[in-house]
Parts: sequence; structure tokens; C-alpha cells
Amino acid sequence: MKPDTQNKWMESELGTFDESLTPPPPPKPEPSVMGSVWDYAYAAARVILGLLFALHGAQMLSGLAGGHTPDTMTLGTGIVEFVGGVGIAFGAYTRPLALLLSCGMAWIYYQLCIPNGVWPMPKNGEFSALYFFFFLALALIGPGVISFDRQRSRR
Repeated sequence: MKPDTQNKWMESELGTFDESLTPPPPPKPEPSVMGSVWDYAYAAARVILGLLFALHGAQMLSGLAGGHTPDTMTLGTGIVEFVGGVGIAFGAYTRPLALLLSCGMAWIYYQLCIPNGVWPMPKNGEFSALYFFFFLALALIGPGVISFDRQRSRR
């Protein structure tokens, strides 16, 4: 039995296929001007944790509020933390900054906690672990709807 390459059987049973009878594709939903509650909550978490991280970098740079006089390593780390924290707070270059800061926090956690075991409590490694997972999530998820990155990509 030879295959029916011209669809004679199908046309005799069902009729010919008419392009005009197919429904149009559904319209794409318009992005809302006002974001959802989750967009605002995500942006608030990004801004608050980014500014807290930037303040920690500013403390390392200035030596105020319990900070010590910056040496070369502390100066470099303070600059990265301050600039990265401000960038994260505004949502500018979020993915690369978050990946850089996540790697930095993983290194700090390794330096603080791994010599004494994995548990973060004895050496106050909770904040480095928290920032590590937050920045890793930002690098994977992105800046969110309310950010400079999103506004820049719309142009």
C-alpha cells in the first residue's frame, strides 16, 4: 500500500483545509503599569539588602562605626562592596554584580567558617551565608520588574 502523499483521502473525508478558518493567535497581555505586590516586595528586598551591603562597604572604606583603618585589601573589598551594593539597590548591572558579590561572600564564608567546620555560628558567618544566597538568587533570577536594568532593556 502506497502512502497518500496528496491527502486525497483526508480531503474526501474532511474537506480542504482553509487558512481563513483558523482562529487568530491570542493577543499578548499588556504589561501593567503598576506592578504586582510581589514585584514591589522583590524590589524592596533588593533595595534594602543592597543598601545594607553598601553601608558595610562604606564602613570599610571610612573606618568609622567600628571599622578599622583600611589597608590595601580592605580598601579594595570596601570599594567592591560599596559600588556593588549601590548597583544592586538601584538594579543596575544586577546579574554581573550579584555574581561577583556572591563569589565574594562565598570566599568570606570559606575563610571564616570552613577552618572551624561548616557551621556558621562560631565565627559569625551567618551574614556572609545570607548575602551569598541572596546574591546568588539575584544572579539567577535577575533584577525584577522595578529596576534600571529592566528600564534600560525596554528602550
